[in-house]
Amino acid sequence: SRLVRGANPRHLASPDGVGVDFNGRLVIAEIKTGGRRVMPGTVEFDLSGYLAQMVWQMHVIGAEECVYAFELRGGQGTAADPFTAGEVEFAWIDRLDHVRLCRE
Repeated sequence: SRLVRGANPRHLASPDGVGVDFNGRLVIAEIKTGGRRVMPGTVEFDLSGYLAQMVWQMHVIGAEECVYAFELRGGQGTAADPFTAGEVEFAWIDRLDHVRLCRE
């Protein structure tokens, strides 16, 4: 329900989170979940369009970086095999498309 308008009123974005880091820089967050690992450095990530989405959101909002979080979930989402929470991985994406990978 949160839509952000940039300096150009035709530029819109809806990141999952917006905040300020400890250095006072504006940052955003994008959070995804799925049944296959979609992290920077994988073919799935390259084909996903997520990087373009995050770079656009940073442009619109004027953010320096985006924290990308991905949760690999288990299960099929049925009564017999419900979705289960999985491992969460993080990557920092900066406006110049540099990636620092972190695992938790």
